Amino acid sequence: MKLESDLNLTQQFSILFQLSGQLAKTKDTEDFRALFTQYLHLGNLLDLTLTEIEEAYIGKNEVNHQRQDQGY
Repeated sequence: MKLESDLNLTQQFSILFQLSGQLAKTKDTEDFRALFTQYLHLGNLLDLTLTEIEEAYIGKNEVNHQRQDQGY
């Protein structure tokens, strides 16, 4: 699936949803790569840098681990 710069956010989220379902079925490396590429493209559409995406992921992951440690 190629990147389309003229997609709106709703269309991009739809692509991510479709690719997530595909990956859940196949567990295929190429499907993972396609999903991850489109995820990064969404970040680009939202004017996020790769660093901002990484920092947000790390922060959210820390919260998730705290919740698990507290039996949330």
